[in-house]
Amino acid sequence: MNELDKMKAGLWCDANYDQQLIEKRLNAMDLCFELNQLKPSLEKERYQVLKELLPYVPQGLVLLSPFTCDYGKILILDKMFL
Repeated sequence: MNELDKMKAGLWCDANYDQQLIEKRLNAMDLCFELNQLKPSLEKERYQVLKELLPYVPQGLVLLSPFTCDYGKILILDKMFL
């Protein structure tokens, strides 16, 4: 079982040396940075970034900046959104 599978299963994992998790974490950090640089009035642009970052974006969501997360949508269980 790799570190990502352990993380998804809620098991203890070491994310500091797993290249796959490092890349996913950096991607989420980049998207959070991009989101936080956008003006609140740029709703369409903010929504596009949120769609990349989160598995589900509720209609009417108001997400205040600064917003941060470690990995974004990779850790959300798909069953939650069925």
